[in-house]
Amino acid sequence: MAETALHTKNITAGHTKEMTLVKNHAEVSEESAINIILHSNLLNFIIVIIFLIWVIRKVNLSDLIAKKQAEIAEMIKNAIEEKNIKQNQLLVTKTKVSNVKQEVLKIIDEGEQVANNLSDSIMEDAEKQAEDMHKKAVMSVNNEKQVVTCEVRAKITGAAFYIAEEHIKQAIDERLHRKYIDEFINDLDTIQS
Repeated sequence: MAETALHTKNITAGHTKEMTLVKNHAEVSEESAINIILHSNLLNFIIVIIFLIWVIRKVNLSDLIAKKQAEIAEMIKNAIEEKNIKQNQLLVTKTKVSNVKQEVLKIIDEGEQVANNLSDSIMEDAEKQAEDMHKKAVMSVNNEKQVVTCEVRAKITGAAFYIAEEHIKQAIDERLHRKYIDEFINDLDTIQS
C-alpha cells in the first residue's frame, strides 16, 4: 500500500509541533478524484461561466449593463460639457486677472490725482485762511494802534494843557510879580520925591 504523508504544523503557545498523518492509498484516491473535480480550474471556470450565463438570462443583465453604459456615457458627456464650461470660466478669469494689473494701476493713478486735487484744495483753503487771519491781524493791530494813538494823544493833550496852564500860571505870577515890583519901585520914587 502506498501511503501518503501529510505534514501539518500546529502552533500552540509559542511551540511548534509537526504532525505527520499517514493515509492509505485507497483513501487518497477517493479524495483525489473529488479534489481533482473541486480543485480543477477548468471545471470551476466552466461552472462559473454557466452560472453567469444563467444569472444574465435570469436578471436580464444585458439591459442593466446597457442602462448603466448609457448612464455612464451621459455622465461622461456632462463631465466633458462641465469641463468645457470650467475651461471657459478659467479663460475669462485669466483675462480678468491679466487686466487686474492695468485696473489697479488705473485706480492708483486716479487715487493719486484725487489726492493731488485734495492736497491742492487743502493748500488753497489753508492759504486763504492764513491770508484772512493775516488781514484780521493787521486790522486788529491797526485798530489797537488807533486806540493807543487816541489814548496817547489824549494824554499828551492833557499833559500839554496842564503844562500850558502851569506855564500861564507862572507867567501870570511873574507879570503880577513884576507889576508889583514896578509899582513898588514907582511908589518908592514917588515917596522920595
